[in-house]
Amino acid sequence: MAAEYRNPKTKAGNKMTKAQSTDIRVALFGQSGAGKTTFLVSYFGNQQRHSFEQKHGYRLEADDVAVGNQLLSRYYKMECGQFPDGTSVSSEYKFNLKLAGLSEPGLHITWVDYPGAWWESQPKDSAEKTSRQNALSGLLGCHVGLLLVDGMQYRRHGLSYVRALLDQFKSEIRRLKDAASKVTQRENFPQIWLLAISKADVLSPGTTAEMIGKEITMGAADQIKGVADALDSKQFGHQYLLLSSAEADGSKVLDATKCIGFQLLAPIALESMLLDAVAEARKKENGRSGLFAKVLDTLSSIVDMVDSLDDFLPPKYQVFTKLLKAMSIKEELNKGASHFREKQAAASKRGDIIAATASAMKAELSSPMARKAYFNNQA
Repeated sequence: MAAEYRNPKTKAGNKMTKAQSTDIRVALFGQSGAGKTTFLVSYFGNQQRHSFEQKHGYRLEADDVAVGNQLLSRYYKMECGQFPDGTSVSSEYKFNLKLAGLSEPGLHITWVDYPGAWWESQPKDSAEKTSRQNALSGLLGCHVGLLLVDGMQYRRHGLSYVRALLDQFKSEIRRLKDAASKVTQRENFPQIWLLAISKADVLSPGTTAEMIGKEITMGAADQIKGVADALDSKQFGHQYLLLSSAEADGSKVLDATKCIGFQLLAPIALESMLLDAVAEARKKENGRSGLFAKVLDTLSSIVDMVDSLDDFLPPKYQVFTKLLKAMSIKEELNKGASHFREKQAAASKRGDIIAATASAMKAELSSPMARKAYFNNQA
C-alpha cells in the first residue's frame, strides 16, 4: 500500500505564472445514460475528500465556487445513495489541481461536456441550436477526447453494443466536422482519445483494461478505424481506461467513495500529450537540418531540449512544455507511488510547482490502480 503523503510547509517563491501553468482541456462524449454526469460529480467530490488529499498530496478545487457547491451538493446525495439527475445541456467545468503546501495550482483541468441526447435528435428550437454551436466552439482546441463506453451495456450486449456505439459516434463526429467547417477554416478536434468503460464496478471481478481493450481492438476493428478516419486521428482506439464513479447496484449508490480510474485521467492526458508533442516536432523537423536534425532518433534526446520545442509546436502545446519536460525525465514507474509522492513532497517544500506536479502525476501512473485500469495497446 502506498505511503500516506505528509503535507510539507508552504515555502515562499512557489508561484507559477499563467504562461507556465497547464490547462488540459478534455472533451467528454457519451450517450444518454452512459454516466457522464455521475462521473463529473464523483470526479470532483471524491477529490475534495480530506482522506484523498492526505493520501495523494493534492486536491481539486472548482474555478467557480458556485459550480463547486452545486457539484458537491450532488455528490453528498450520492453519499446518501442517490444518483444525480442527468443533464441535456452542454457545460464547461473548470478545476484547479492544488498540491499540498503550495498556494498556486499546478494544473488546470477543463471538462467540455457534450450531451448524449444531442446525438439522437435535431435541435428543438433556436436556443438549443445556439447552445450546440457554442458547445462546438468549446470542443475545438481540446487536447484530449474521452468517449464513455457504458459498462452495463457492454456486460449485457458485448461487442454488438460497442460496434453500434462507435458507428453512432462516427456519424456524430462527421456532423460536427461539417458544422465546424462553416465557422472555422481548420477543424481542430482532439487527436488523443481514451475509450473509457464507465460503471466498471459491474464488470466481472478481475477484469482489467487490457482484457477489455484487446477484446474491443480485435472485435470492433472496422468501427475503430471508421471513427479514427472521421477524426483524422491515428491514436483513436489505442488507449483504454476503466472508470467507476461509485460502487452501485444499478439503481442505488452503495458507496460513493469506491471509485476506479478517475485520478488517472490527468496523468494519462499529460503523458499522451508529451508523446504527441514529440511526434509533432518530428513531423515539423522532417527533412530539415535544424535544431533536432541529429537527435530525432530517441525520445529522450528530444525532451532534454523540450524548451526549444515551442518553435515546432502548435500554440495549444506551448504553455506546458516545462511540465512535459518534467514528466519526461527517465525514471522507472516501477519504483512505486510512494517514491514519487516523496519526491512530490520535496519539490513542494522547495517551491517547485512544476516538479511537484510531475511527481504527483507519476505517482498515479505507477499505482496499482493504473496497472489494472489503464491499457495502451501501442505502449
